Amino acid sequence: MGNSKASNSDHSCHGGGFLPLGIDIANNLLPESSTGSSSSISQNSSGNGKEENGGGGDIIRKHQSFRHFDTVDNFLDHHYIDMDFQGQQLPKAWSKNVQHEWKVLDSHLPGEIYVRVCETRMDLLRAIIVGPQGTPYHDGIFVFDAIFPPTYPDTPPMVHFQTAGLSMNPNLYACGKVCLSLLNTWTGDSSENWQPNKSTMLQVLVSIQGLVLNANPFFNAVAEPDI
Repeated sequence: MGNSKASNSDHSCHGGGFLPLGIDIANNLLPESSTGSSSSISQNSSGNGKEENGGGGDIIRKHQSFRHFDTVDNFLDHHYIDMDFQGQQLPKAWSKNVQHEWKVLDSHLPGEIYVRVCETRMDLLRAIIVGPQGTPYHDGIFVFDAIFPPTYPDTPPMVHFQTAGLSMNPNLYACGKVCLSLLNTWTGDSSENWQPNKSTMLQVLVSIQGLVLNANPFFNAVAEPDI
């Protein structure tokens, strides 16, 4: 599978006094944000929603304040929590590269991807992707845990799909494996594989959203051999 970007539609506030489904659920699944965290990404909602939507003003403000990228205090239930590379002697450039990834994510995350990172465990990252409109996954909530290994960015991050043991996509295994050429976990053209100092975590997440959680997921299945 490639690493091309996929189009996505922005969430907008619905009437009736509730958050869009994906944002409401994501808010419950993501760890509580730290104080003094990064700036929020603005949503396509009116700033004076209370006047336009009556009692929905508080809901719109909550929607607007839900941050696409933020820091958290801990990741106690993270899949890679026990894989602590930070006790090792990491290359000096490692933390700088990870912080650069944070800046890219903070500035460029699409409207249906939410990311949390932890300053005390810079190697860990959690992403929630809301299923794109027009796909079987529309408004579904998909949680991915990632870790930046000591060899990053020469090698890609490791990504685990948080699943209840169900296989709902040829590229998302019941064991949590994510098959994607950009992660070097899917056979494909070498130009689609991870490119050190060029590929990014943002590309990984956008590829999962656009190339895995797509309208025709089973077209991604490996063809069965002829009998």
